[in-house]
Amino acid sequence: MESLLYLLAISGGFTAGALFWHRKKFEKNVLIALAIVGPAVVLIGYGAVLFHNRVDTEIWNGEVTKKYSEHVSCEHSYSCNCRRDKDGRTTCDTCYEHNYDVDWKVENTAGDDIKIRRVDSQGVIEPPRFSSIQVGDPVAQTHHFINYVMGAKDSLFNTESQKTLIAKYKSMLPEYPDNIYDYYKIRRVLTVGNVPMDDIHLNAWNQQLSLMLRPLGPRKQVNVIIVLTTVQDPNFANALKAYWLGGKKNDVVVVIGTANYPKVDWARVVSWTDNQTFKVQLADALQDKGTLDPVDTTALIGGWVNRDFQRKHMKDFNYLAWESTPSMAACVIIAILSVFATAGGIVLVLNKTPRRRRYRY
Repeated sequence: MESLLYLLAISGGFTAGALFWHRKKFEKNVLIALAIVGPAVVLIGYGAVLFHNRVDTEIWNGEVTKKYSEHVSCEHSYSCNCRRDKDGRTTCDTCYEHNYDVDWKVENTAGDDIKIRRVDSQGVIEPPRFSSIQVGDPVAQTHHFINYVMGAKDSLFNTESQKTLIAKYKSMLPEYPDNIYDYYKIRRVLTVGNVPMDDIHLNAWNQQLSLMLRPLGPRKQVNVIIVLTTVQDPNFANALKAYWLGGKKNDVVVVIGTANYPKVDWARVVSWTDNQTFKVQLADALQDKGTLDPVDTTALIGGWVNRDFQRKHMKDFNYLAWESTPSMAACVIIAILSVFATAGGIVLVLNKTPRRRRYRY
């Protein structure tokens, strides 16, 4: 908030000085309009930067409920029946290559219908990818939302202990898994260190987790991520929490230490949920289980999530709204744009206003 006031003061000061210098050259309504330009640029630029800093992506989960094709208006137009009028001007009609096109869509419980790419221009040939889809297939989709935590990350995740942990494990911390591929698939079981697991086994983990989330996604509005690591220090989970800014509001991040896979050495659960007991009890249940298995472990996690997980609502983070501020570089750019907008407006009006029409006091 202070940075906004500083920017408005800079913009207002320059505007006031510039307009006072040229006050006898403009009519009063022009002076008022020019006085608004600089502060307006500040407010718009500041708001745009805040919006950009807060836009985030979370994963919604569900399953295929239906697949279908539908006839739509043809998208392939061209100019036809062109003719010239008596003045030599050419006019044309718009014609279409087909009477209709065909879209191939997948209805699901995770979000909007998914459109499968056509294999021919009109879409009359059924795409093989569409044919392979089965009702009940797990679906993941990205969903954009305003995340106040991202805007306030310097105040929430900038302590010395957090920075030390991130620096200690920097080379091992994975990026947040939000990459959707092949229309609706995602890999959110991650390995850190030399976990002895080939691609086939890792794919089995990801498939079981996606299957588990088919009913839980819509019911609990939850996304589960599993991180398996050979790091023996449970503080690795705290480093990952700080690096991922606590995860998304619908996340349950399960971090499991397994120096000798599939043996469980330690477990931690990271989530914004208000049910703190849920996180402790799920971690204890994983440690008590002792060994890891894609079917049994995902089922155990799913059972606890279904019973005790409570998704955090972003409105609960409204108190962080004023913690978010643009960077110093962004503030400098906004200030420069504000000054240039005011100066440019003055020059533009001066160039377009004949001297004899300029207002004189």
